[in-house]
Amino acid sequence: MSIPVANLLDRLPLELLEHILLFLDIKELSRCRRTTKKLQSFIDASTRLTYALEISKNGLVDNLACRAPVVEKLNLLRRTRARYGLLPTDPTWQFEAKTMRLNQMPWEFYGNVMAFYDLSARQLRCMRVPGVSVSKQKSVWNVKTPAFVAKDFTLDPSQNLLVFVNCENQRNTQKPLHRFRIWTLQGVPHPAASIPEITIETEDIFAEDIFYHMRLSGEHLGVLFQTKDLLMSVFACWNWKTGKLVTLLDHGIVFSSFAFLDNRHLFVTVPGLVIIPFRHCDPNKVVRTMRGTFISFELPFVQAHPDEEDICCIRADPQPDWPNADPSVPFYDEPNELVYTVEVYTEEEQPFFLVIPRKTVLPWITQAAIGDRLNIPWKDWGPHGTRAFYPRFHAPPTTTWMCPSFGSNLALFGNQRKTWMVIYDFNQARVKAEVLDGARHVKSPVKPAKPMKSKEWEVCTRKSTVKNTLVLKEPFETFLPFRCRSVGFAKQDGDRAVLLSQNGVIVLTEPYDLDEHPEVEPDEETWIDAYEFNMLAEDYSSLRRMRAERANYMPFAQPHPISQSP
Repeated sequence: MSIPVANLLDRLPLELLEHILLFLDIKELSRCRRTTKKLQSFIDASTRLTYALEISKNGLVDNLACRAPVVEKLNLLRRTRARYGLLPTDPTWQFEAKTMRLNQMPWEFYGNVMAFYDLSARQLRCMRVPGVSVSKQKSVWNVKTPAFVAKDFTLDPSQNLLVFVNCENQRNTQKPLHRFRIWTLQGVPHPAASIPEITIETEDIFAEDIFYHMRLSGEHLGVLFQTKDLLMSVFACWNWKTGKLVTLLDHGIVFSSFAFLDNRHLFVTVPGLVIIPFRHCDPNKVVRTMRGTFISFELPFVQAHPDEEDICCIRADPQPDWPNADPSVPFYDEPNELVYTVEVYTEEEQPFFLVIPRKTVLPWITQAAIGDRLNIPWKDWGPHGTRAFYPRFHAPPTTTWMCPSFGSNLALFGNQRKTWMVIYDFNQARVKAEVLDGARHVKSPVKPAKPMKSKEWEVCTRKSTVKNTLVLKEPFETFLPFRCRSVGFAKQDGDRAVLLSQNGVIVLTEPYDLDEHPEVEPDEETWIDAYEFNMLAEDYSSLRRMRAERANYMPFAQPHPISQSP
């Protein structure tokens, strides 16, 4: 005799029923919730099931390494969603870097750590920005390098990882020798690195004529060696934990930039967009040529004047497998919703932006057979699934790491004085939620409401047409829905740049170039303003356990030595 489903559910212990429902994917769980009132009431009363539904609705992924109670994560998720993108009038904290010009020194902002290297003092100055995943108290500390002068560095706070590089021409061969030191953020060799120092020689690129573009993604350290004129480049990738070389592309290939797409593929500009494998199927072999699966994506940036040279850069922060094992991050953007920003700049034009979600290009890898060399026309991949526009007040791109995006979000200035900015969110789950909530629609991707007129999210679900006869042969359309919010902050004289983190915004203000602005008073101070997305006191009290876990996870929670900011 068959038992009615309703009676069967009544006979199951509630803990077992919850456990069974947790095995369902989100679509099936949502369908079950609509089946009967009894199931709806049960799911709504379950914190774990509600958290699973709401985190999916917000386009986020639960970080299993964070062992905070689900009820705390759920409460934090709801408060974060309500206030994401809202900034206080004044900075959460401000740092004054006297006599330091960031355009004359290596610097980086990744995760919640801002760091810049003082060449004369041979030390790295680090600032941890307060936010959702760390304590309210900011920290400022130094990492000294008395034995060498670093030419560049990169870091990943989620792995307590810091990589310095210095370079010297060898007397016997005159070939530059590059030394990569694998350290922790406390300035000691990283315990997970079996070889604390990785070395490599490069031919035809001399120490005084080289700069680096370094990225960390999980166990991979990717380095692009470039000459200052961008005419030569070498790409190398190591497993920083083992010190083993994975990739070396040093002949006949010129990259302008790169980003990790997954644990086997790179997204590079050569100068178009190309996906290449950087790991060999045989772990004992090194990838030395661009053979194997090679996917080239046609771009619509066909110049009317081909003699002009473009700078084409691709950026993405953080890398797809962030945050690794960091227990202090409760949840983060769905990795497939990560956006890559491609900037193209010509001498006579302002930057051109193309926003590409990771999920737009990943399917082409699975469709390509091993060894295929595919050329994908723009009409087959670009018009649906990307968004192109000219940001009106964005500074020209540089060949450095700087990236105005984080996860699915992009931040750009909204006016000439740079007193307000626009935060764009391309996470499709959150865009859909705003549409269902009745958000106001904007017609143009570059004309959202000013902050004094609207403090709510707006959405754009229309196609946008790009027209520019100086760069393009013909107009083209793109379509990728997004939501946006305009926020203002205090005016401060100087050249400004904006950077995003998971929890807030960093605004860099450097002194004006006196040659370009002779009317201003000389100023040698660089200001670093941290605007934390509006959170309440209970947000931090609910994270005590996460901070305690972080302290047990890595000593970065208590950096040493600690010095107070001036």
